[in-house]
Amino acid sequence: MTTTMRLFRIILFIAVTTIGKVSVSAQMMYTTEAGVYGGASYVTGDVAKKPLEGMQADWGLTFRYVFNQRIALHVDYHQTHFEGNFLTEYPALYPGNYQLNNQVSMLDLTMAFNFFDYGYLEHVMYSSNITPYLFGGIGVIGFPSNSDPKLAFTLPFGLGVKIRLSPRLHLNTQWTHRLLSGTDNAEGVDELNDPLRLNGSNRLNRDSWGSFSIGISVGLTQRDCQCQKYQ
Repeated sequence: MTTTMRLFRIILFIAVTTIGKVSVSAQMMYTTEAGVYGGASYVTGDVAKKPLEGMQADWGLTFRYVFNQRIALHVDYHQTHFEGNFLTEYPALYPGNYQLNNQVSMLDLTMAFNFFDYGYLEHVMYSSNITPYLFGGIGVIGFPSNSDPKLAFTLPFGLGVKIRLSPRLHLNTQWTHRLLSGTDNAEGVDELNDPLRLNGSNRLNRDSWGSFSIGISVGLTQRDCQCQKYQ
């Protein structure tokens, strides 16, 4: 065997070995996602006491920053309405119907934890293209209050399921519940919210907003997966 052939085989062996290692260790993952979704929202308050009563259309936008296969930061914007004809609990004091048609905007900042290593990678054991997740954080909500716009803080939390349709495309289903913090007037009308002016003495009596949504998100930027390697 000539020296040239030996050198060629050595170079070929090194090249094949290097390529094989790169294919195992340098798989990519998307670190940012943006998407849209639609669904339905509900409010639980002083006139809508039953969960899921009077559900309204809900739509919004989402942005996610993925730290790793388990943890992600979610920023979700929701737009919905609170509509209906309502009576107070004390019609003798406040007779007549109250027609509500309030536009409501919600912005949530939450941290999500995946049950599984999300995004199948051949060198990561138990990684999966589908995972349930839990999340919680802080948010703000904007709604009318006695004909004036009002902002309030919320405590959003919930759970969801994420499905990887392709390396870049994801299907998301999510339930979110938000507790109003610092206010108890989701109705935006004092006569409906607290006709006897007693709510201030009961901190457990807090209105809440919730939503069910399904949407699509698309990966934007990517980097090498910083995942623990098991092979």
